Amino acid sequence: MHRFLQCAALIAAVSAPCLAQVSESEAQSLNSSGFASPLEVRDALNAWRGENGSNWRSEFASDTGYGRFLFGGSVTAPFTPKTNGDFEALGRISIGEAYDIMGLSPANLELDSVNFLPLGLIGTTDKTSVQFQQFVGGVKVEGGFVNTLFNQQGQLLSIDTVGLPDSVLPASVVPT
Repeated sequence: MHRFLQCAALIAAVSAPCLAQVSESEAQSLNSSGFASPLEVRDALNAWRGENGSNWRSEFASDTGYGRFLFGGSVTAPFTPKTNGDFEALGRISIGEAYDIMGLSPANLELDSVNFLPLGLIGTTDKTSVQFQQFVGGVKVEGGFVNTLFNQQGQLLSIDTVGLPDSVLPASVVPT
Protein backbone atom coordinates (compact mmCIF):
# COMPACT_ATOMS: atom_id res chain seq x y z
CA MET A 1 0.00 0.00 0.00
CA HIS A 2 2.84 2.35 0.89
CA ARG A 3 4.48 1.74 -2.51
CA PHE A 4 1.15 2.46 -4.26
CA LEU A 5 0.85 5.80 -2.46
CA GLN A 6 4.43 6.69 -3.38
CA CYS A 7 3.71 5.91 -7.06
CA ALA A 8 0.48 7.92 -7.00
CA ALA A 9 2.27 10.90 -5.44
CA LEU A 10 5.04 10.69 -8.03
CA ILE A 11 2.53 10.57 -10.91
CA ALA A 12 0.64 13.55 -9.48
CA ALA A 13 3.85 15.55 -9.04
CA VAL A 14 5.03 14.84 -12.59
CA SER A 15 1.60 15.49 -14.14
CA ALA A 16 0.78 18.72 -12.33
CA PRO A 17 3.03 20.98 -14.43
CA CYS A 18 1.57 19.50 -17.64
CA LEU A 19 -1.98 20.09 -16.47
CA ALA A 20 -1.17 23.63 -15.43
CA GLN A 21 0.05 24.39 -18.97
CA VAL A 22 -3.38 23.92 -20.55
CA SER A 23 -4.77 27.39 -21.09
CA GLU A 24 -8.41 28.26 -20.61
CA SER A 25 -8.87 28.64 -24.38
CA GLU A 26 -7.32 25.21 -24.98
CA ALA A 27 -9.66 23.68 -22.39
CA GLN A 28 -12.65 25.37 -24.08
CA SER A 29 -11.45 24.05 -27.44
CA LEU A 30 -11.35 20.51 -26.08
CA ASN A 31 -14.86 20.91 -24.67
CA SER A 32 -16.21 22.37 -27.93
CA SER A 33 -14.60 19.69 -30.11
CA GLY A 34 -17.60 17.39 -29.63
CA PHE A 35 -15.69 14.79 -27.68
CA ALA A 36 -16.88 13.70 -24.28
CA SER A 37 -15.31 14.61 -21.01
CA PRO A 38 -14.38 11.27 -19.42
CA LEU A 39 -15.44 12.63 -16.04
CA GLU A 40 -18.88 13.65 -17.32
CA VAL A 41 -19.44 10.27 -18.99
CA ARG A 42 -18.37 8.42 -15.86
CA ASP A 43 -20.70 10.63 -13.79
CA ALA A 44 -23.50 9.73 -16.20
CA LEU A 45 -22.66 6.03 -15.82
CA ASN A 46 -22.76 6.38 -12.04
CA ALA A 47 -26.16 8.10 -12.29
CA TRP A 48 -27.35 5.25 -14.57
CA ARG A 49 -26.16 2.75 -11.98
CA GLY A 50 -27.98 4.66 -9.25
CA GLU A 51 -31.24 4.45 -11.21
CA ASN A 52 -30.85 0.98 -12.75
CA GLY A 53 -28.56 -1.07 -10.51
CA SER A 54 -24.88 -1.21 -9.66
CA ASN A 55 -24.06 -4.13 -11.98
CA TRP A 56 -23.96 -1.96 -15.10
CA ARG A 57 -20.56 -1.56 -16.79
CA SER A 58 -19.36 0.35 -19.81
CA GLU A 59 -16.53 0.03 -22.27
CA PHE A 60 -15.47 3.46 -23.46
CA ALA A 61 -14.40 4.44 -26.98
CA SER A 62 -10.86 5.78 -26.78
CA ASP A 63 -11.41 8.05 -29.79
CA THR A 64 -14.54 9.86 -28.54
CA GLY A 65 -14.66 9.31 -24.78
CA TYR A 66 -18.26 8.11 -24.92
CA GLY A 67 -19.50 4.68 -23.97
CA ARG A 68 -19.27 2.06 -26.70
CA PHE A 69 -20.79 -0.88 -24.86
CA LEU A 70 -23.17 -0.67 -21.88
CA PHE A 71 -23.84 -4.04 -20.25
CA GLY A 72 -24.02 -6.12 -17.08
CA GLY A 73 -27.41 -5.21 -15.66
CA SER A 74 -31.03 -5.01 -16.69
CA VAL A 75 -33.58 -2.22 -16.86
CA THR A 76 -37.25 -3.06 -16.37
CA ALA A 77 -39.31 -2.15 -19.42
CA PRO A 78 -42.14 0.39 -19.12
CA PHE A 79 -44.35 -2.17 -20.93
CA THR A 80 -44.15 -5.78 -22.11
CA PRO A 81 -43.32 -5.93 -25.82
CA LYS A 82 -45.56 -8.03 -28.04
CA THR A 83 -44.42 -6.97 -31.54
CA ASN A 84 -41.26 -5.98 -33.36
CA GLY A 85 -42.54 -2.41 -33.23
CA ASP A 86 -42.69 -2.64 -29.43
CA PHE A 87 -39.05 -3.77 -29.32
CA GLU A 88 -38.11 -0.91 -31.65
CA ALA A 89 -39.84 1.55 -29.30
CA LEU A 90 -38.01 0.06 -26.30
CA GLY A 91 -34.72 0.37 -28.20
CA ARG A 92 -35.32 4.04 -28.91
CA ILE A 93 -36.35 4.70 -25.30
CA SER A 94 -33.25 2.92 -23.98
CA ILE A 95 -30.85 4.73 -26.32
CA GLY A 96 -32.42 8.04 -25.34
CA GLU A 97 -32.09 7.26 -21.64
CA ALA A 98 -28.41 6.36 -22.13
CA TYR A 99 -27.65 9.53 -24.13
CA ASP A 100 -25.23 11.00 -21.59
CA ILE A 101 -23.20 7.77 -21.63
CA MET A 102 -23.37 6.84 -25.31
CA GLY A 103 -23.77 10.28 -26.94
CA LEU A 104 -26.31 8.99 -29.46
CA SER A 105 -29.78 10.36 -30.07
CA PRO A 106 -32.60 8.17 -31.39
CA ALA A 107 -33.42 11.05 -33.76
CA ASN A 108 -30.42 10.11 -35.95
CA LEU A 109 -31.26 6.41 -36.05
CA GLU A 110 -33.43 4.35 -38.37
CA LEU A 111 -34.53 0.81 -37.68
CA ASP A 112 -32.34 -1.71 -39.47
CA SER A 113 -33.61 -5.00 -38.02
CA VAL A 114 -35.36 -6.74 -35.14
CA ASN A 115 -34.12 -10.28 -34.56
CA PHE A 116 -35.52 -12.92 -32.24
CA LEU A 117 -32.68 -15.00 -30.80
CA PRO A 118 -33.98 -18.45 -29.74
CA LEU A 119 -31.29 -18.96 -27.11
CA GLY A 120 -33.67 -21.14 -25.09
CA LEU A 121 -32.65 -23.91 -27.47
CA ILE A 122 -29.18 -23.93 -25.93
CA GLY A 123 -30.23 -23.67 -22.31
CA THR A 124 -30.43 -19.93 -21.66
CA THR A 125 -33.26 -17.44 -22.21
CA ASP A 126 -34.56 -16.13 -25.52
CA LYS A 127 -33.53 -12.59 -26.45
CA THR A 128 -34.39 -9.97 -29.04
CA SER A 129 -31.80 -7.76 -30.70
CA VAL A 130 -32.82 -4.43 -32.23
CA GLN A 131 -30.34 -2.85 -34.63
CA PHE A 132 -30.46 0.76 -35.74
CA GLN A 133 -28.50 2.41 -38.58
CA GLN A 134 -27.23 5.94 -38.04
CA PHE A 135 -28.13 8.66 -40.57
CA VAL A 136 -27.27 12.35 -40.94
CA GLY A 137 -29.55 14.45 -43.11
CA GLY A 138 -30.85 11.30 -44.79
CA VAL A 139 -27.35 10.01 -45.54
CA LYS A 140 -26.26 6.71 -44.02
CA VAL A 141 -23.26 6.87 -41.67
CA GLU A 142 -20.98 4.12 -42.98
CA GLY A 143 -20.63 1.49 -40.26
CA GLY A 144 -22.79 3.53 -37.86
CA PHE A 145 -24.88 1.01 -35.97
CA VAL A 146 -26.43 0.76 -32.52
CA ASN A 147 -27.69 -2.55 -31.13
CA THR A 148 -29.95 -2.99 -28.14
CA LEU A 149 -30.52 -6.37 -26.53
CA PHE A 150 -33.64 -7.32 -24.58
CA ASN A 151 -35.07 -10.36 -22.87
CA GLN A 152 -38.61 -11.36 -23.85
CA GLN A 153 -40.12 -9.31 -21.02
CA GLY A 154 -38.51 -6.22 -22.56
CA GLN A 155 -35.77 -5.73 -19.98
CA LEU A 156 -32.80 -3.92 -21.51
CA LEU A 157 -29.66 -6.05 -21.22
CA SER A 158 -27.14 -4.07 -23.27
CA ILE A 159 -26.49 -1.28 -25.75
CA ASP A 160 -23.60 -1.68 -28.17
CA THR A 161 -22.56 0.91 -30.75
CA VAL A 162 -20.04 1.54 -33.46
CA GLY A 163 -21.86 4.75 -34.35
CA LEU A 164 -20.55 8.28 -33.95
CA PRO A 165 -21.69 10.45 -31.06
CA ASP A 166 -24.10 13.18 -32.15
CA SER A 167 -21.63 15.85 -31.05
CA VAL A 168 -19.14 14.89 -33.80
CA LEU A 169 -21.66 14.42 -36.62
CA PRO A 170 -21.74 17.17 -39.24
CA ALA A 171 -24.73 19.50 -39.12
CA SER A 172 -25.44 18.84 -42.80
CA VAL A 173 -24.09 16.59 -45.50
CA VAL A 174 -24.01 16.37 -49.27
CA PRO A 175 -24.22 12.83 -50.66
CA THR A 176 -21.40 11.92 -53.04
